[in-house]
Amino acid sequence: MWKDCVIIAQGLQLAFYQHKGDRQQWLTIITEMLSDFTHPATLELIPGREEQAAIILGMYHVVCHELGRLDEAGRASRVILRHHRANTAAIVVKDPGVRSRDDRREIRWLCQALMNYGSLHSRHQDRECIAVYEESHRLATLLNDPSLLAPLSQNLGGVYRALHPRDFDKADHYLRQNLSLRAEGDRLGRARDYIQLGALWLERWYAANHRENRPRDKDDFANWVGRITEEIRTAYRYFSDAVQLLPPTPHRELYEGHFQAAQTAIRPSRCRLG
Repeated sequence: MWKDCVIIAQGLQLAFYQHKGDRQQWLTIITEMLSDFTHPATLELIPGREEQAAIILGMYHVVCHELGRLDEAGRASRVILRHHRANTAAIVVKDPGVRSRDDRREIRWLCQALMNYGSLHSRHQDRECIAVYEESHRLATLLNDPSLLAPLSQNLGGVYRALHPRDFDKADHYLRQNLSLRAEGDRLGRARDYIQLGALWLERWYAANHRENRPRDKDDFANWVGRITEEIRTAYRYFSDAVQLLPPTPHRELYEGHFQAAQTAIRPSRCRLG
C-alpha cells in the first residue's frame, strides 16, 4: 500500500511540478500526503513506513527549498539525514568487495541527503556546508560513482572559492576534478568548467595583486611578480580553452572579453612595488 502511495506521488510530481511547473500546487499536494508518513509536529518518520516516508519527505524538501521555505526544508533535510545515517552506519565499514547492490543504494541515498543538506547551508553562506559536502564526497569516492562525484566536486570548488576565508588551492583541486569527470564530447560542459577555472585564477590574481598583499622587500617582490604572472597566465589558458569550445554566440563574445582582459593583465608592467 505505502509503496503504491510513493508511485502515485511520483506521478503527481511529474504532472504538477515537472510538467506544469506549479510548485505551489505541488507543495499543497505533497504536504497532504506527508501526514500519512510523518508526525506532523516533528516530521519524524512513522515506524514501518520509513523507506517510503523518506522518499515523500525528500519530495517535500526539494519543493520547499526551491520556494525559499528554508526552515521547513532544513527540518525535513535533518530528518532524512538521520534516517540514512542510521541505515548506512554498518554498511560504510564493510569491505567494498562484500557490499551488495542494496548497500550501494543506501550509501547513495546518504550521499544525496548530505548534498541536499549542504545546499541549504550553502544558500545561507554558511561554511558548515563544506564539511557536509566533504563527507558526501568521501562516500561518493567509496562508490567510485562519477554521477555523484562530478556535482560534489563542482559544489566544493564553488564554496571554497566563494566563502571566506577562501581557499583557492582546494577550489582549484575540486574544479579540476569536476573537469576530469566531464565527457570529452560534452563541449559546452567542458567550456563551462574552463570558464569556472579561469574565473577562479583571475580572482586569485586580483586577490594577490591587491595593494595590501604586495610585499615590500625587493627580493620578495620579484618572486611575487613571478607567481602572480603565472596565475594570470593560468587564467588566460583556461579562458582560451573555453573560447575554443564555445560556438559563435553572445556567450562566447562575453568570455572572449574575459580572455582578452586576462591577456592584457599578463603584462608585468602592471605590477608595482608596494
